[in-house]
Amino acid sequence: MMKKSRRNNRGNMIIIVAVVLCLTAMALIVGMSFGGLYFAQNILQNYANELALNGATVLNGSDTAELSQGINTANREGQMNDMIMRTRELVRDSRENMDLTEQEIQNNAGFRSLSDQLLEEATESAKAMEVERKRLKRVSEQEATDLIKNRLATISKMNVKLPWIQMSSPRLFRLKGIVFGQVRGMHSNVEQLSEANNLQREDQNYVAANKHYNAGTNARLEGPEANLDFKVSSLQPASLTKEVAPARLILPSSFALTKGADDLSSAVQVSLIMDVRTTIGAVTDHQIMVRGIATTTGASALRRDDSEFTTFEQ
Repeated sequence: MMKKSRRNNRGNMIIIVAVVLCLTAMALIVGMSFGGLYFAQNILQNYANELALNGATVLNGSDTAELSQGINTANREGQMNDMIMRTRELVRDSRENMDLTEQEIQNNAGFRSLSDQLLEEATESAKAMEVERKRLKRVSEQEATDLIKNRLATISKMNVKLPWIQMSSPRLFRLKGIVFGQVRGMHSNVEQLSEANNLQREDQNYVAANKHYNAGTNARLEGPEANLDFKVSSLQPASLTKEVAPARLILPSSFALTKGADDLSSAVQVSLIMDVRTTIGAVTDHQIMVRGIATTTGASALRRDDSEFTTFEQ
C-alpha cells in the first residue's frame, strides 16, 4: 500500500509539473507575441517621428544658412511673413501720402501724379507678395513631401527580421499619410509695427496679447485697398536673446490644420502603417498604425533691429 501511494504521488507530481510547464510555455508564447507587437510599434513610431521631423525642418528651412543666400534657404516662411506685413505698412503709408497730397498740394499735378504712382507700386507689390506666398506654400510642402518619401524608401530597405515575428515594410497611410498644418495656439513671428504707421486701430483685430500678429487671419486694410490680402503663418518667433527654436516633435493635441487652405504650413503629420505577423504558437496577423508630428524651425529675429529696413522704407 505504501509503495502504491508513493507511485500515485509521483504520478501526480509529474502531471502537475507538466501542467505548469505547459502554462509557462503558453505564457511565454503570449508574452513574446505581445512583446513582438510592442517592439514593432516602437520601431514604426521611431520611423514616423524621424520622417515628420525631417519634413518639418524643410518647411521654414534650416536656420544655419545665411539669409543673404536667398529665400530658398533659411527662415523663408519667417521672411515671407515679415515682408507681407511690411508691404501692408507701405500700402497704408502710400495711401496716406496720396490723401495728404490731394488736400495740401491741390495745384501741383506733378506731386499728385507721383503719389498715385507710389500707391500703385505699393498695391502691385502687395499682389505680388500674395502670389509669392502661395508659391512658397506649394514649394515648401512639395520639398517636405519629397524628402519624406525618399527617406521612407530608404527605411523600407532596412527590414528587421526576427524568428518569432515578421514585419512588412512601413508605408504611408493611404488617405492621409502626410498632412500639413500648424501648432495650435501659435501666433506669427511678426511683431506689431510701431505707432508711427497709423495702423493701431486696424491692428486691434489682428494682434494677439503678446503683440504678435495672429496667424491664419487676413489683415486687410480699410478703405480702397480693402481687397488686398495680407496673411501670415503660424511660426514661433525668436526669443529675446535671438535664440531660434529648432524643429521638434510635438504632441498630437498641439497639431491643428491651417485655418485657410492656402495658409503656409509650419507643422507636418506623418501616418505610417505596417503589417505584423507573429509565428509563435498560433499565427496571428496585425496592422499597426502610428503618427509622428513635428513643427518646423522658429523664425530668426528679423525685426529686433530695424536698421536693415532703413533703405527699403526710404
